Amino acid sequence: MQKIIIKNKKCSIANIKKEYPDAIIIDVTSKATDDFVKLSPFYPVGGIPVPGKEGMTSMSVEGIWQGLKMQANPCLMLRWSRIMF
Repeated sequence: MQKIIIKNKKCSIANIKKEYPDAIIIDVTSKATDDFVKLSPFYPVGGIPVPGKEGMTSMSVEGIWQGLKMQANPCLMLRWSRIMF
């Protein structure tokens, strides 16, 4: 049976290989250098529908997350609008 082990980016590759010698190590952060970077929430996919905002899309999942956090906190939205406009 295959296992999926999730490790913090701060863990050294050497230590991971020592603990799991047969492991296939996949980097899914925004700093990845292969196609798995597409699994990062920062990856600019484009056209992702924003929940509750008909017709509005985002370039990334992270963009939606940050926007919805601002919408939930009117103080953040006011501060952001002063910076942007």
